[in-house]
Amino acid sequence: MPRAEVRMHNGSPALYLHDRPVFAAVYWVPTPTEDGWDFAESAHMMAEAGVHIYTFGIAWRRPARASAATYDFPDLAPMFLRVLDADPDARFLPRIQLEAPDWWIEENPGELETFADGTTDMQSYASQKWRDDASAYLSSLVTRTEALPIADRFVGYHVCAGWTSEWLKNGARDNRASDYSAAMADRFRVWLRIKYGNRLDSLRTAWCDPSVAFDTAAVPGPELQERADFFMFRDPGKTRQDIDYFMSVSDLVADTIDHFCAVAKQASANQALAGVFYGYTMELWWSNGWFGRHPNHTHNSYHRIGHTALHRVLRCPRVDFLASPYSYGFRGPGGTNGLMIPLESARIHGKLYFSEDDTRTHIARTHGLARFGSPGSPLSHGEEVSEIAGHSLVGATPIAVLGEPAAYRLPQPMRDRDYGALNSLEQTVSVLKRNFANVLTRAAGIWWGYPGPAGRHPGDDSPPGTLTDRSLMKLIGQMVRLGRFGMGENRSPSSQIAVIVDEESFLYTDMRNNLVVPLIQRQYLWHLPRIGAPYDLYLASDLTAGLVGEYRCYVFLNLFHTGRDAREAIRRRLTNGAVAVWIYAPGFVGEELSTENIRDLTGFELECHHTEWGLNLVITNFDHPITRDLSPATFLGTDSRIGPVFTCSDPDVTPLAAIVFTRGRWRTGMAVKEFNGQRGVWIGAPSVPSPVLRSIARYAGVHVYSDADEVMHAGAGFIGMTCLKPGPKTFRLPTASNVYEAFAGHLVARNVREFTDEFAPGETRLYYVGERALPSNRA
Repeated sequence: MPRAEVRMHNGSPALYLHDRPVFAAVYWVPTPTEDGWDFAESAHMMAEAGVHIYTFGIAWRRPARASAATYDFPDLAPMFLRVLDADPDARFLPRIQLEAPDWWIEENPGELETFADGTTDMQSYASQKWRDDASAYLSSLVTRTEALPIADRFVGYHVCAGWTSEWLKNGARDNRASDYSAAMADRFRVWLRIKYGNRLDSLRTAWCDPSVAFDTAAVPGPELQERADFFMFRDPGKTRQDIDYFMSVSDLVADTIDHFCAVAKQASANQALAGVFYGYTMELWWSNGWFGRHPNHTHNSYHRIGHTALHRVLRCPRVDFLASPYSYGFRGPGGTNGLMIPLESARIHGKLYFSEDDTRTHIARTHGLARFGSPGSPLSHGEEVSEIAGHSLVGATPIAVLGEPAAYRLPQPMRDRDYGALNSLEQTVSVLKRNFANVLTRAAGIWWGYPGPAGRHPGDDSPPGTLTDRSLMKLIGQMVRLGRFGMGENRSPSSQIAVIVDEESFLYTDMRNNLVVPLIQRQYLWHLPRIGAPYDLYLASDLTAGLVGEYRCYVFLNLFHTGRDAREAIRRRLTNGAVAVWIYAPGFVGEELSTENIRDLTGFELECHHTEWGLNLVITNFDHPITRDLSPATFLGTDSRIGPVFTCSDPDVTPLAAIVFTRGRWRTGMAVKEFNGQRGVWIGAPSVPSPVLRSIARYAGVHVYSDADEVMHAGAGFIGMTCLKPGPKTFRLPTASNVYEAFAGHLVARNVREFTDEFAPGETRLYYVGERALPSNRA
């Protein structure tokens, strides 16, 4: 029996240690060094709270001999023993970084990712030399840890690459066209032969190029990579060269992940887990402009970054778990714990998911400042320094990446004010509770922490770390006990709303973020969490494969591209009386761009207007159940310039709202249609607010827990809510039950279908709805 594995437990994937299911709670800490480990006290505090699994990074070192991939690890055991000194029950999930280090880059200049201007970055993912060398290192490292006397303490191995260990490339986030290396060209040609079955006529037809050959097919140039044939859309009827290339990049990343996880599993004799950061389907609307490292805020990262093959990674048997930070988009008070991946797709494929809670708490500090892009950034060194306004760099140590100053380590730590940083203990407690509520109700794992600066600084005698306030450690202890308790509940999906996102459809749009920000970022961070009813998030590929169960309401976020078979599979799913919510241009991209494709998928007849404008809707019909209780001030849409504009010209629909666009035109922009056992709602603009979504959910027969328009999570026996507005909040339950406030441990109501509780401003509460006795809140 493996010492660590992932198995289904009470309806969801769970971490099993030595054949026993455990709540997957982890502490992320800095790596112990030869000089000691300043986080020992923090680890001891976390152990007292009940967290005993530790994750930290291990860098790729040089081989012991330059001529062979032979590695010595004389300091490997002391690294882990320092943690065991602080927590004798410690277990380990180390992050093994396989991104090429500087010494490898210097020795292998021909193996690097190459940009259109001829400059290079880190290794190309297509480099066989990198794959071979990294595999040798990974295998050697895992083999060595498995030979240690403490081998049974290793839960698994987190296989990492990319600038931030997350299989992300900075060039893609900087909107730089790549990869023009010889290795990538060769890999792309192999991919094309496989896709087109080595049939040259099929390749030439797809690329609309009678002269292209498999041996000469090229990575598309910058102009083609950034093309848009018809406003926001790429027309596959004109060429698929760019679309094929983007697919090949993601397939390459997926294949590489599968390969390295297989290496780790084999080296551990399948005793330990292997997993990755991957599948950031809901998050790649950002670029380095979002992270303050580049002046360009206008593009997204979906096409070039290689994260649109989650459907393939989920089918890799060697990949046991996936992880991501929670969304950077809206973390602070009023925000939500947006998960970057479609979690329920991971669930149905048996993958454990870890939500990384790296909240910048009120005591979080940083030891450095970074204002940089990848090499070749348009910011000069002087401009980078000038961007660090208000901070003296006297005594700061520059950190070079590929010979360029990339960041500055400050002589004294400073408050970390980025990424939704919190300003008080009360805010921190509320946000940590909110994040945990989402994890608990979705039956996921979690790790806490953020490796801030080690060592004390003047005026601060607390141990380093973001959670070392005693109040926070008490809270962590409560969350661990509730997580363990939740393992005994029914952890199967209980939502009645399925939200569907399509990886491939991103690749049929241009790279501007005009559409994906309101359609993805705003929808899943601002509106979906406030419906008052939980939802499950799936990949469209799982729906068309028949892997998604029946729901009362399906919300299709970005299903722009569908083939005939996919359209038929989706239509079959929607014949059970469920309500389908179609947003903007569902199915518009088939073999060509056509509103006939939309009609075939949705049943709605739409008119396509050859213009680009902000898509804003106003309710015009208040006689329908969807709109009857809405305010006349309910507006849908965005001011982002999006084109083309679609309106509904179907004579068999009930119009609900009008869209106002160029020349003041006023057309049907939202409608409902019932036909052939189907019920559909088409909405011609992204960013549909929660009151509208809640009304549609009720029309679909979905149980709505709350009308409060506050962030709410429900599932696995728990309900969590975080309130901006103070006052009484009423909750309606599907069945009569006892209700307990889980953190306080007290009974709120007995055998009720409805209860009301009073909230303070910004407060988070977590309710257990059931009959079991809650665990004690005493440490």
